[in-house]
Amino acid sequence: MPLTSAELYSTRNGSTGRESNSNIMQKQLTVTLEEQVYEGLLQVVGRENISQFINGLVRPHVLKPDISELEAGYRAMAADEAHEAEALEWCEALIGDASETR
Repeated sequence: MPLTSAELYSTRNGSTGRESNSNIMQKQLTVTLEEQVYEGLLQVVGRENISQFINGLVRPHVLKPDISELEAGYRAMAADEAHEAEALEWCEALIGDASETR
């Protein structure tokens, strides 16, 4: 999962607020970057957080999402009748706004 802007801010202070990945096997990788890109990484995330930052950016592009977790989230949202009614009301209001502009 990519870092949010709040997490990027936190990385400057040495903590992302995420759980430790100490039980996950890690592999070391050498990457070649343009000097300006590297300097930007140092300024934005700090030397100690570059690996975690890059891992967060790459992860959603190379790993399939956990579909069961996603489905469970959608089912929970659909079961929330009050929220669904509010969403429907909001959508219908948008349709009304669009038809008034023509």
